[in-house]
Amino acid sequence: MKIFEKIKIINNYILNNIFFIIILIIFLIFYLSGIKNKTEQLENGSGGTNNYNDNFRATKAPVLLRANNINKRSDSKVVKNFSITIETEDIQGIKDTIENKISRDSAIIESFYSYTYFENELAYNFTIMVPTDKINLVISYFKTLGNVKNESSSAIDVTDEYQDTKNRLQNLYLRRDNLRKLMNEKANKIGDILAIDKELSDVQYNIERLESLNNKMDNDIKYSKLELNIIPKITIIGFNNSKWQVSKSWENAINKFIMFSQKTVDFVFEIFAFSPFVLLIAIIIILIKIISIRKKRKIF
Repeated sequence: MKIFEKIKIINNYILNNIFFIIILIIFLIFYLSGIKNKTEQLENGSGGTNNYNDNFRATKAPVLLRANNINKRSDSKVVKNFSITIETEDIQGIKDTIENKISRDSAIIESFYSYTYFENELAYNFTIMVPTDKINLVISYFKTLGNVKNESSSAIDVTDEYQDTKNRLQNLYLRRDNLRKLMNEKANKIGDILAIDKELSDVQYNIERLESLNNKMDNDIKYSKLELNIIPKITIIGFNNSKWQVSKSWENAINKFIMFSQKTVDFVFEIFAFSPFVLLIAIIIILIKIISIRKKRKIF
């Protein structure tokens, strides 16, 4: 009888707190799903910024500045980056105009892609390397081609890093000359020759590495990076517009219904997948509640 009474108490408690238990289960599912998504993002990672310290750790890290608010010095080394989004009605015509402008100003299209912005309307993205002495004129010209939706700029001051690398190169050049002189004048034994030759190889490797780093910085300083997005201007269309079709709208509605159904089924499966864990927590909570009720009864 005592066992049946305990089962009855547990059933009554579950019925009385069923709403709380359901909310707890849903919360735990979303919480665990969020942890999973966050873990996947961390595993996939992201990148794409100018980080010279991957190849060489300078004494001082590059300083991030606003591209239009740089303290101009004759010896400053600054890498500039710009981004602008332009909305236009004649997107194909503007695309051709931009390509002609790029070729006239000795700029370089580093990458280009198109994508569907709205139904059948295409948008374009350019990554352009523009000579730094022309970047302001180029951006001003692009602004006249349509409505500027957003704009941003940044700059990285690499002066200290560039100079530090240059100083290290001077020391390596001197070391290389001394080793060559030692090889020609003092090295008589095979062991000495091999040891000097190995050290020469190491010095030459470091020279080439640092020269490559400074050459990259020189190029990034000479050319500013511009991310240019061209998007179509979306207008409200009449009912008789030839682009609108009932069959297309019906097809979109069916696709959205299928996607909603898939997400719903996925959600139900997640509930079942996490149910043992959630059930264990619910049982622990119920047992704690029962123990608490018994203690209260003994007191009274």
